Amino acid sequence: MKPQTVLIAFVRRLATIGVYSTLLLAFIVAVSPARAQEDLPPYPGIQEDRQYPEWWYAPGKLLLPQTQPITQPEWWYAGSTIPQPMDFSTLDISITAPGAQPQNEGVIPVNVHVTADGTTPDIIVQVTSDNVPDQAIYAGYEKTPSGTIQNLGGFQQAKFMGGASPTGVADITFKYEPLTSGWLNFTVQVWVGGNLLRGPETHAVYVSPVTAAFSTYNVSVTPAGSQTLNAGAIPLTVRFTADGNTPPVIIQVFGEDVPGKAIYVDNSRNPDGTIQNLAGFQQAKFMGGVGPDHIAEVTFYYEPLQAGSLNFEVKVWVGDTLIYGPQSHTVYVTAVSSSFRTFSTAASLGGNSQGFNAGYIPLNIQVTANGTTPDIVMQVSSEEIPDHAIYAGYDKSPAGTIQNLGSFQLIRFRGGVGPDYRASVTLNYEPLQEGWINYTVQVFMGGNSIYGPTRHFIYIKPSGAASTRYPPKINTFAVETQVYTQTTFSVDVTGDPVPQYTLDCGSPSAHVDQEACACSYTGPGYYKAELTATNQDDEGVLYTETATAPVLVPSAWCFMPVMMRSYYLDFGQQKITTM
Repeated sequence: MKPQTVLIAFVRRLATIGVYSTLLLAFIVAVSPARAQEDLPPYPGIQEDRQYPEWWYAPGKLLLPQTQPITQPEWWYAGSTIPQPMDFSTLDISITAPGAQPQNEGVIPVNVHVTADGTTPDIIVQVTSDNVPDQAIYAGYEKTPSGTIQNLGGFQQAKFMGGASPTGVADITFKYEPLTSGWLNFTVQVWVGGNLLRGPETHAVYVSPVTAAFSTYNVSVTPAGSQTLNAGAIPLTVRFTADGNTPPVIIQVFGEDVPGKAIYVDNSRNPDGTIQNLAGFQQAKFMGGVGPDHIAEVTFYYEPLQAGSLNFEVKVWVGDTLIYGPQSHTVYVTAVSSSFRTFSTAASLGGNSQGFNAGYIPLNIQVTANGTTPDIVMQVSSEEIPDHAIYAGYDKSPAGTIQNLGSFQLIRFRGGVGPDYRASVTLNYEPLQEGWINYTVQVFMGGNSIYGPTRHFIYIKPSGAASTRYPPKINTFAVETQVYTQTTFSVDVTGDPVPQYTLDCGSPSAHVDQEACACSYTGPGYYKAELTATNQDDEGVLYTETATAPVLVPSAWCFMPVMMRSYYLDFGQQKITTM
């Protein structure tokens, strides 16, 4: 090509680029920052026009929730077509609920207590109420052994899948917050091994009204003026006191920085009960007014997501009268600089095994350092969730939230380790069946992986407390080397006590060397070797686990090469050594 031709082509190319550049410049001007900013949604939690939830209180608004139709949930237990056998000799079931209590006394406890002189089949406790959620609302529970419950409207169900605890006890207390005075009825049923052993029986509780009679009152709001990012959840306490009974008290907090710069975590309340929560709106209703001690108090907890100022607006209503606010309260969150030189990371389960009836499986992860650290992120996943176990709650220090979806749990420590140079979380899981449950744990600090991914396992046995003992676990059983018909296996078996294992070559004519874990086959063919491992726990229960490994013994002509070489067959990644 001539130099003149190259020059002409280059000039044409520049012209084309110029046209596209002009079009691009026009596009950029059309979507300039001023124009684009108008099209963007506001940052989370920073709302110019507040979208109040439907339940946000204002004078004259209905305080009670809307009536919901009573529909039996799909998970509601209806007994077993084949009842389980009863292996215990004595069983006692007691059901207790208060006959009456004032409306301002807090939640109503409905308790079911089952005791037996030994382990039992599965226990199911059910409570229904036509008055929930119109005249009372479900407000929480306490369960022994620890575990979850199922809840929908007027239906609450507690399953003790392993039966009574190792001590022969199964206990559940359901709590209900009364919304009005009058009669509340609760119907209770108890199933043991598919047999209806108690109920249905109705327990009536009378909620007596409280007459307002007070002359003086006081409102105090106590936010943490400032705290470091790594100090955990921020407490915001609102306390209303009077010299007598009051009409309903409503405490409202609106955080314009929630959930953009902080997130709501939890609450503590006196008298106890529920709160309503949606993004930056938190509301506590004391429908009976102040408690018997003439105090209505709630502390809201917020986890900071970044350093800077956080603003909270507080209102307090007594009946239809606004007696406090709207008043803004500011908390300043200070940043944390890293100063550590050494750290350690550990993860552990409550034991290597535990009974199906022993309650939660606790998985603890902890990072300690000799100074402050960057952000820490902990991750746990399990293939056995939700089929073999379900996530059931957590304890975190410093206090805060976790993220959970099915078999994935993620924990963030935004300011790194706490003031005590420790970041710790215990995740609780409720087993749903016997057998092995595995967890994969990984920990990051400042974006760098400092632990894992590492697998941790626990064996769920029929009954008994947590123990370091566990059945045989065959981690590896595969062909390691093979020289014509002589096959040696790679074996890794763990357990406590140390398991004994035996090898079966899968051929009656093969010679087995148990000590060397090897088989000598009499001819070519496809065989299936089997390893059986056994041990016995302190209660004398014998555990057995088996694993198989495929073995291919080729014909003699496959071993003709003179020089030594090794290769792998596709099936089973089996290593073949030839001479």
